Amino acid sequence: MAQISWWAWLLMGLGVAVISGYLGEQFLLFLIVGIVLAVIGIFKGASMFMLQKKTTPTEQRVLRRQSGPSPHVKTRYISCYHCGRQSHPVARFCYACGARIQ
Repeated sequence: MAQISWWAWLLMGLGVAVISGYLGEQFLLFLIVGIVLAVIGIFKGASMFMLQKKTTPTEQRVLRRQSGPSPHVKTRYISCYHCGRQSHPVARFCYACGARIQ
């Protein structure tokens, strides 16, 4: 069975509570059910945010390095003086011929 998201609980609860509140005292039970559903949604949302794993600054740096360069940053390649092929700027040797670049 699929899990219902916290915001769905909250919206359902608020919707039921507001509609039953406008309809009058005959629907007091639905008002209570709506409030209970909204409280469940608030509790699920708060617990999700509080139990979310927080990354340390060191973990954030490692994750940034693993993800590679930003797609918006243009990488300037350097040419090998021996064969002319382009290599990454941090490469010490040419990928094609193996000549030392730096």
